[in-house]
Amino acid sequence: MNLPNKITLGRLLVSAIYFLLLSLVDISAGAAASALPANQLLLNGAIVLFLVAALTDMLDGYLARKYGMVTDFGRVMDPFVDKILVCGSMAYLLTFPEIARYQPAWMVALVLGREFLISGIRGVAEGRGIAFGAKPGGKLKMTVQCTAIATSLFFYTHFQDQLWCRWLTAGLFWASLGITVGSALPYLRDARAIFRQDLGAAEPPGALTQVGGGVETRR
Repeated sequence: MNLPNKITLGRLLVSAIYFLLLSLVDISAGAAASALPANQLLLNGAIVLFLVAALTDMLDGYLARKYGMVTDFGRVMDPFVDKILVCGSMAYLLTFPEIARYQPAWMVALVLGREFLISGIRGVAEGRGIAFGAKPGGKLKMTVQCTAIATSLFFYTHFQDQLWCRWLTAGLFWASLGITVGSALPYLRDARAIFRQDLGAAEPPGALTQVGGGVETRR
């Protein structure tokens, strides 16, 4: 297993520990929960782990592209870990009332629907020998989503009573929603090209070629 793939698996482990810390936060005290010393320790630890998992997402992809270590495993596993980190975080944040008011359940459901749709298309494409990697819009989506999640956790922990923090948190979540939905369009365009080609005559396997918006297919 090459280094980028090891980093990806490391991100998955860090994400699991991050979720464990979030699950241990006692929110029974309501708005005052974030001020409890034990909760402060757990939340600060969770923020650090989240940032580690989010920032190393850029590292594994950069190393894979720079040193020609892109693999089928990494192309599938990297976006999978991204979805675990982001979607899991959004689900956990619904349990914090002071954050959930700026990120309602319907917003999380829409994001999850988008992620499941693209993951399903990616699974079918990769299963048929078609490379369906991440696009720039997908990376921008990940960046904005992670910024919104990290900011909301930080403000909840340290600046919960600041009005400007609340407005900024709400704005980031709405921005992430818009980018999440918009970034799905290039994937859907490529998926249309892939499945349209699928309806044609079968061709023997061979070299990689370009289809649609840059999707590679093995012919």
